[in-house]
Amino acid sequence: MFGNLTRNFNFRFQSFHYCWLFLGLIVGGAMGLLRSLYALGDKVADLVPVDTVINAMCAAAADVASPARQVADLDSALALTSSVGVGTASPSSLRRRSRPRPVRVFNVTSGASNPLTWGQVVGWSKEWVRRHPLENAVFYPDGSARSSRVEDRVARLFVHWLPAVAADAAAEVHRMVKAAIDTQQHDSSRHRTISLRRICAKMQRATDTLEFFTTNDWRWGDCETRSLLSSVLSGPDAQDFGFSLHDLDWHSFFGLYVLGARRFVMGQSPDTLPESRRRMERIRRAHVAVTR
Repeated sequence: MFGNLTRNFNFRFQSFHYCWLFLGLIVGGAMGLLRSLYALGDKVADLVPVDTVINAMCAAAADVASPARQVADLDSALALTSSVGVGTASPSSLRRRSRPRPVRVFNVTSGASNPLTWGQVVGWSKEWVRRHPLENAVFYPDGSARSSRVEDRVARLFVHWLPAVAADAAAEVHRMVKAAIDTQQHDSSRHRTISLRRICAKMQRATDTLEFFTTNDWRWGDCETRSLLSSVLSGPDAQDFGFSLHDLDWHSFFGLYVLGARRFVMGQSPDTLPESRRRMERIRRAHVAVTR
């Protein structure tokens, strides 16, 4: 029915379509800048790849527009009008008249079929950004989720702001020395430095926005959504427009997600992974030497 409309449903490609805010946190963690997150590890994150939602929308539209569904809605409208004393209205008049229809709600969630907790999100993200490091990682990715807001705010001071201030100060000294040398050599080029304090402020605004979701979870009913799998999708459509998350391997998903963020968001070639891993190993050794 819709086989020619889109490519096959494949979880290997879904990792590149997440919410930009969540993606920003993953990149911040991969850079080693995000090291503390206020989140309750046992709360369900209920993350859903956007491909799943789009496929469910296509299936829901096909179900609502199907002749069998229209007949069922017409029968429901006839029964409802008869019960309120409209009389023996003909089906043709009901088609012309604005008639009540049952409201169907399709919730596309992962919490009911394949729950993922925030503790798993943090742990698996940290694992994969170490295995697929960025070329320009600043610190060793060693962030953690903290269940206490006070503990998180104190940790921010020591693991976010103090390193950012120290790095910016060192960068400013280097810029001033470089500018003095260039002045003596009559080099008029300008040297721009990136402010880690500014990046840190933006990153913490993002984590503050997510706090409501990282410290709460919800239970959504998905009976209508699950019924689509059996009533609408069959044959090739089940492969092209499937949206069940029951068999999704979240651990492997995050590995592909990190690779996708590295390649398509940060613009870093897979060919640089070996050198990035060697650089990350040097950063890890320096991290161990400092923290011991």
